[in-house]
Amino acid sequence: MIFFDIKQINLINLTGNQLNIITAEFIKTESFFKNGLIKRKNMISYYSLIYLTMKRLGYPDYDNILLPNNFKAMKLKYDNHLFVT
Repeated sequence: MIFFDIKQINLINLTGNQLNIITAEFIKTESFFKNGLIKRKNMISYYSLIYLTMKRLGYPDYDNILLPNNFKAMKLKYDNHLFVT
C-alpha cells in the first residue's frame, strides 16, 4: 500500500476470485501448522506463504512480494510439507 501511495503503481494485481483461491490454499497450509503436521510451533512468514502459494498457482506477480532473509533455507526445509494436496 505504501508503494502504491508513493508511486501510484500496483505491483500485485489479483481478482476477487484469485484472492479467494489464494486464501483457501493459505488456510489449508495454516491447518498443517495448527494440527502439528509440520514440526514447528509457529508458522513461517505470511509473506513467504503467500509468495509460495502465488508461485505454485502460476500468478505472475508473486516475485513482487518481499521475502525474509532466511527464505531460501526455510523453503528447502519445508518444501516437502507445504501445499500437500
